[in-house]
Amino acid sequence: MGGRGALRRLRVSVLAALAVATLVLASPGAALGRARYVALGDSYSSGTGTGNYFDRQCLRSEQAYPAVVASARGDLDLVFEACSGATTDDLLREQLDGLNAETRWVTVTIGGNDIGFADIVVACASASLAGNCEQEIAEGERKARDELPAKLDRTYRAIRERAPNARVLVLGYPRLFQDRGRPPNCTGGALFTPERIERLNRGAEMLRDIIRARVEAAGPGFYFLDAIPVFEGHEVCSPNPWINGVMTEIVSSYHPNRFGHFSGYGRMVLDAMERIPRAERTASPGGGQGLDARSGGGSVRALRGCPVAARAAFTAAGIGRFRLGTAARTLERLVGAPQARSRAVWTWCVRGGGAVTVQLRRGRVIAVFSNARGHSYRGLAVGRPVTAARQRRLGLARRGPYLVARDGVFVRVRSGRVAYVAVASATGRRQAR
Repeated sequence: MGGRGALRRLRVSVLAALAVATLVLASPGAALGRARYVALGDSYSSGTGTGNYFDRQCLRSEQAYPAVVASARGDLDLVFEACSGATTDDLLREQLDGLNAETRWVTVTIGGNDIGFADIVVACASASLAGNCEQEIAEGERKARDELPAKLDRTYRAIRERAPNARVLVLGYPRLFQDRGRPPNCTGGALFTPERIERLNRGAEMLRDIIRARVEAAGPGFYFLDAIPVFEGHEVCSPNPWINGVMTEIVSSYHPNRFGHFSGYGRMVLDAMERIPRAERTASPGGGQGLDARSGGGSVRALRGCPVAARAAFTAAGIGRFRLGTAARTLERLVGAPQARSRAVWTWCVRGGGAVTVQLRRGRVIAVFSNARGHSYRGLAVGRPVTAARQRRLGLARRGPYLVARDGVFVRVRSGRVAYVAVASATGRRQAR
């Protein structure tokens, strides 16, 4: 039950849940009052590619970064307007009704469909359309240079008119393919050649530069968030991709997956929401601003009033009060309300930093994980190095990036140190995806 296949199936849930924990920690000082947050844009904001759609027409997902951000902060009232396939004209016609003078935050990805992103990908992925790939790219670049700037200017002006008091976060698009160290046989599950991959990546950089320039011209309160450095090392063909290759549901292809929304866009937006108010207090008047999303905003602070003890040890049953099989409502009564929750994942912050996250099925805990430094398994604590001698002494078996104990507890190792500790029930190992 605890073999290699089970761990692979569980990996998605572990990473997604720990991403929620990271997002909670990135949003330490939630205000007592609530703020109106409106999410505008196209498929990169609606969550196309993540699954769990609550709106099939627009492919809006509960795992899209707007929903993740609102859940992690806890002080935002989300108005979710983003819709798959939207162009700037669609946004102006259909998505502005959610904006008003009370809006405090706006996020938006827009422009990709205006230059024919989908047509470019289809043409370049198909051998039968080999002659069309370069033509489609060239036409997309022409539209980006000659037509898109005016469309973006019109869109940003309309947002400002409808939401005069909002901070507007304009998110860029990532490169689709790993740029450095890409495997020589990388095709993204289609028929992309190395030359086409290179051309598409350069096109993403060109689009980034155009959007950033228009944001900088938009005036105070507009901020550009560059997705390229955030997604670097997680593109298609990378060992840990945050962008889908070819998917059975074809519309999900070449879109950020749930990791891209949790750890990529979600973390980027939460970081900006923390840093911008501080930056504005010291910034000189001027136009829109860019933020270096790579810096992460400095050290992560712990939330006040965290309910989970800083030190605790894992067993096969769980950790502390977080026990496999416990009813979610019972856990909430014992520990307190989680700092972030979705239908299947609840997260509590830990005193001193880190978080404990549980995965739920039918209202009961099927997996528990922690990335808090004071939490450990048989003396092997999060953040500490894992030596071969220690591994042998504890009887831990290597399963890819995991060390698996005989009692079912497993330890995720990254760069020779413990990244997190987890345990899952048989149901969790079978059902988690």
